[in-house]
Amino acid sequence: MITIVTPPSPIVTSSDLIGYGGDQNTAIAIIAAVTAEFDGPYGKLRRCFGPQTLDLTVPQQRNRPIRLPCPPIIEIVSVTSIDQSGDEAVIDEAGYKLKNGQLSWLDSADIARCNLVRIRYRAGYDGVKTGDLPAQIKAAIAMKANFLLRISGGAAFLRSEEVEGIGRTEYSIPEQATMAINSAADALVEGLKIYQL
Repeated sequence: MITIVTPPSPIVTSSDLIGYGGDQNTAIAIIAAVTAEFDGPYGKLRRCFGPQTLDLTVPQQRNRPIRLPCPPIIEIVSVTSIDQSGDEAVIDEAGYKLKNGQLSWLDSADIARCNLVRIRYRAGYDGVKTGDLPAQIKAAIAMKANFLLRISGGAAFLRSEEVEGIGRTEYSIPEQATMAINSAADALVEGLKIYQL
């Protein structure tokens, strides 16, 4: 089971949106919703973009490395063993190592008697250990957020206009426009998707 302990800071802000000068609270909410579609353990790319802290709780696997989901992995914060009665003990850093996104066990008596292991770790692009944020994820989030903000603000496509008696103008948002934006955003980030868990 994986949980988010500390969520990421926004990787796109309203200042990244082209030509948007509307309500900041709306922009923040829409950016967060679009970001959540892609980022973190519940995002469809199965990868962390903004640095965040995660907890992974798994059955003890003494002789096998544990792959940490949602790369890139910045660092392991702590490893805790949980025995069958629910008692917890922090495992000394000398008992494990992080290599290639996997936690491997070294000699540690603490792990031999435990039932579960909780690994707290930081994942995402921090600009140092794991490099810079891929430009395409920022572009995809900004593109989808811009589109959603424009349609939420009433910008749409003219569907019909009637002049007789001077009135009636109808607007709509064609399904094709929504599909085009979604397809373009998905194409931008396709190469970032993690296909195994």
